[in-house]
Amino acid sequence: MVIQNGTVLHFNRWEHGADVRIADGSVQEVGHGLIPDSGESVIDASGNYVLAGLIDLHSHG
Repeated sequence: MVIQNGTVLHFNRWEHGADVRIADGSVQEVGHGLIPDSGESVIDASGNYVLAGLIDLHSHG
């Protein structure tokens, strides 16, 4: 899967118009102008933020 044209939080900076390739359940590549492989699904994230793996650690115990 390739998520294209999003505002991506990549380490500690925002990258506008960036693409993210996800395979086997994890992020494989972040960049600009990634070309989807034949048959690979594509999501247009224009106008949206893309963040990987945020976890809510708040708990009551």
